[in-house]
Amino acid sequence: EHLYFWQKRTELLKDISFTLASGDRLGLVGSNGSGKSTLLKLLSGDLNPESGVIMRTPGLRMLRLTQSPFFNEGTVWQVASKALVDVQKLEQQLREEEQRMGENLDHYQKLSDMFEFLGAYQAEANLEKTLEQFGLIKEQDVATLSGGEQMRLALAMILSQRPEVLLLDEPTNHLDLSIKKYLAKQLTHYPGALVIASHDRAFLDQVCNQTAFLKDGELKLYKGNYTRAQMQRSKQDVPQMPISLQTKAQKQTVLTAKHLSKKGDQRGLLDNLSFRLEAGDKIALLGANGSGKSTLLKMLAGELESENPKVEIQWLGEAKVFYLDQMSRGVDDAPLLDQLTVFVTLERARMLLALVGIPSEFWLQTPQVLSQGQKARVGLAKMIASEANVLLLDEPTNDLDIQMIELLEATLASGDVTCMLVTHDQKLIEHLATQVWVLDSSLQRYSSLKDYEQERPQVTDTEPEAIQELTETPEEKQDRLEIERSELIERLFDPLSFSERDYLRSTERLQELEDELIVLYDQRLPPPQPRYQINLNGVCVYADKSDNNIRFGSNTPLQIKVHLQNKVAHLVLQEPEDSCLLRWARHNLIHGITRLCFLYFNVTVVQHQSKLNLSKTLLQSSGNHWWTLHRERFEKLEGWDRQGRGAKGEGLGKKKKFGKRIKKLQHANNSRGEKKHL
Repeated sequence: EHLYFWQKRTELLKDISFTLASGDRLGLVGSNGSGKSTLLKLLSGDLNPESGVIMRTPGLRMLRLTQSPFFNEGTVWQVASKALVDVQKLEQQLREEEQRMGENLDHYQKLSDMFEFLGAYQAEANLEKTLEQFGLIKEQDVATLSGGEQMRLALAMILSQRPEVLLLDEPTNHLDLSIKKYLAKQLTHYPGALVIASHDRAFLDQVCNQTAFLKDGELKLYKGNYTRAQMQRSKQDVPQMPISLQTKAQKQTVLTAKHLSKKGDQRGLLDNLSFRLEAGDKIALLGANGSGKSTLLKMLAGELESENPKVEIQWLGEAKVFYLDQMSRGVDDAPLLDQLTVFVTLERARMLLALVGIPSEFWLQTPQVLSQGQKARVGLAKMIASEANVLLLDEPTNDLDIQMIELLEATLASGDVTCMLVTHDQKLIEHLATQVWVLDSSLQRYSSLKDYEQERPQVTDTEPEAIQELTETPEEKQDRLEIERSELIERLFDPLSFSERDYLRSTERLQELEDELIVLYDQRLPPPQPRYQINLNGVCVYADKSDNNIRFGSNTPLQIKVHLQNKVAHLVLQEPEDSCLLRWARHNLIHGITRLCFLYFNVTVVQHQSKLNLSKTLLQSSGNHWWTLHRERFEKLEGWDRQGRGAKGEGLGKKKKFGKRIKKLQHANNSRGEKKHL
């Protein structure tokens, strides 16, 4: 009738009285540490009250599901089949009574009724079906199961035993939406009584017909599910006010991601994903456990690299990202106040910690002294303090009580923040998400949770990058990137406004923008003309010099290479097998290369090895198929005044008439008319 439990000299439960009847489905709601788990332990007999009485019907079967069940030996079926022990014993007793038929019909009838209640001959088949619905494989070793899979196994076992009273402590932890829906259906038609401690508002609405609020050691009961009870209760309490995120509005596309890939053990977790995130989007990211949701957020946050070398992750310059992961909850090892004063003043840091319910005695301590629920609250306070305008949230409601979940929901809904969150909280998705994305190697997009449940995906003909390529001209892209670059440079003038990670990411983004703009500028400019060029009777030879490298080219099919060493130019001509160059054209080509070498590259000798007769060129035979020309002879053939030359041969003096040999060569070529056949 009256239950008391003392912990650290604090009265945890006081003057609690209630009756539980068959068919009652009681939702137990309260903040972390309010005593919900303790009350369930008292009801199950795992704890004894310090005062008061708990009266149970004789022979009552009562089972309690803990928050973190754990199995470490055997296969899934070997462990699960232990739940069939009672029904197997009853079956054996029935067989024995049948042998003594007529001796005790009342006892036989009671055994038969209980056998039917426990599922009779269908009990084993029902257990197998439940395991299948929960996504469990009978042959799998239980030691390899994740926390969520361990919870599903425990649920399957406890449902199969069908006790008259079922006590469930956070049964939806780590369950995805589809499994929650199946579990809710099973419990809604449960023939016994239920007490469910949970922070899952949608689950409580679907299952419960009574709701009890536990606060300051007192229990208050209301008829109806959570939403109905909360409406009755809210008439007497002050509504929870959202905390301002104080974010700055963004413009245009916040994120462009292309070719994100990551392989799992047996299949591709992420298979070449591409998408865009627009300012103000609030994306609920769904998918089965192990589908890669956390992996995707880590990749976007820069915590993990894509395995596709073509990957592109481009954030808007003014995007300020806060990443809240499942393990650390966005909290590091520094004292709590120090973590918040990086972003805000000491006064605001204290206010935020107080608003999320962190006692002042913890403010100067490190997170190691906190419970998981308190750590989650500090992460929420740090997220708000960061004034980030882009949030990547991985299961943000884990370990938060309903009060904090509703505060988180109101805070996100009231601001202009852009958000991508991994969550299985149905109410949060319904109230907050502007789109629902479902991840299963690829991304499937839905306009709402209702469309997802009714399998009505959005119709997209092309991927986001293809849409952008079709709709954005190079000029528009250049303007967009220039605006982003200017805004980013302006922000970088105040490095104290960045966290270390954001500052590094912003400088990297600035370099990416400038590289992209250089490519765009280059595409819009005409191709550069060669620095040096000579045209001899239709044979065009050109050259460019960069540092110590000289590149030659021509309008002939021959490839030209000139190796310079100690002012000696060694000429190599490579002719493709399927081409043919007329002799006069080859002579003019060699002539042009030779002149460029002497005129602009300060060489003293040009040499070329060829079995062809090159006596009609400027070169002279030197034996062993070598053909050479020295500067003195070149200047003499050109008819230059040697004393008028510059010191390096690049500023030539007054030019006289061409040498007779050059004129003779050109006259011979022109007289043949072969230039028309080049």
